[in-house]
Amino acid sequence: MATSIKLDARKYVVGMNWEFVDPLELGERVKALRTQLGPKGLIALRKHRESVSLGTAPDHGSQNIGGASLALAIADCHEQPWMGIFEIPALPGALESRYWYIAISREQSIVSSSDKVGTREEMEALRNEYMGLGEWQVLEGGIDDLKARLRDARAKHKTLYPVRQLKPDVAKWLLLLTVIVTLSAGCYLGFRYYEKIQEAKRLRLLAMERAALMARRRAREQTVIKTVPWSTYPRIDDLIFDCSKAVEALPLDLNGWRPIGTGCTGTGMSVTWQRDDFGSVANAPGPLSGGDKANSHVGWVLKGEKGSLSDLILPYELTGMMYRMAQKADVKLNAGAMNTQPVRHVPVKPGQKPPPPPPYLPHTFTFTVDSLEEMSVFSKVPTARITFINVIGLPDKKEFMVHLTVWSKN
Repeated sequence: MATSIKLDARKYVVGMNWEFVDPLELGERVKALRTQLGPKGLIALRKHRESVSLGTAPDHGSQNIGGASLALAIADCHEQPWMGIFEIPALPGALESRYWYIAISREQSIVSSSDKVGTREEMEALRNEYMGLGEWQVLEGGIDDLKARLRDARAKHKTLYPVRQLKPDVAKWLLLLTVIVTLSAGCYLGFRYYEKIQEAKRLRLLAMERAALMARRRAREQTVIKTVPWSTYPRIDDLIFDCSKAVEALPLDLNGWRPIGTGCTGTGMSVTWQRDDFGSVANAPGPLSGGDKANSHVGWVLKGEKGSLSDLILPYELTGMMYRMAQKADVKLNAGAMNTQPVRHVPVKPGQKPPPPPPYLPHTFTFTVDSLEEMSVFSKVPTARITFINVIGLPDKKEFMVHLTVWSKN
């Protein structure tokens, strides 16, 4: 439930619900919210590179809630991703302290399950529920610490994001209209004229932003993409099946040679063999790479899984999906892999203007698992592909080091 608090003589709003919206769909979303949240529903916005953080709260009746969004104001106080629990001013006459939980992901985006107010135990339960999904920096403190963090954030980013009502309250204007008809009519006409001018300015700015966004998207679409990179790799489940089957079929000893390492790709499995004392070079299972080692190859043909640019989703959406899949597989996800820098084409000739960057951005992860079946959950991510599987610890303790690449929108 949204509520107002005062910090450093300024009112802030906490307890809003958060979501991410495409800028091109923002108008329709706000129109729908007017119906869902009521005439005094609250809204706060912050625009990112290609998305908008949208905070909302329903009509609270007679409660006077206003000010700037504290979640948006404090987002820049620390390097992302971070989460924190802070004490906030108690309600008048209340004996128990109140605490506020906030979590900020990439590009100052607010995690939807955060910006909540309650007891410390309730806030810690919310934090612990999300803490395992990535590598978070954890902050804590009292009211003075919260004020200090807020001042740090405002030093970096002075803009405050006001919390406004979706629909203005016209009750006072109607009352004034019944008391002083002539004056109120003049005020109304003047207000309508001013409102019309402001609306025209807002529509011009919105049209300019929309045109700029569409121009960026058209530039990306003009980039010649004959084959998306993830379509050149086989289905995750197909590679897991063939690799597991081939590894299980490996003999522990072959004429005095034993396997010490294997690697699986879409074209087959390579095996490195070590010669034992009683083994003979003449009986090597493949070409020699030194007197005591040899290499062999088990081939197969796995077709690439079809893919297209429509498979791509925004990085913050992909981050959430990868966290959920990693939790199901019971493996740790390195959040830093999602911070890969955009890939850009190199000009063909010196001084030539480079074409737009490709519309996709690769992120690479490495997992060590006891069974390849654990990795099959990642097949639900449209652009996720296993590029290489390295079997280590042969023959005593067998483990799989899996190299997985996933692509997001650039």
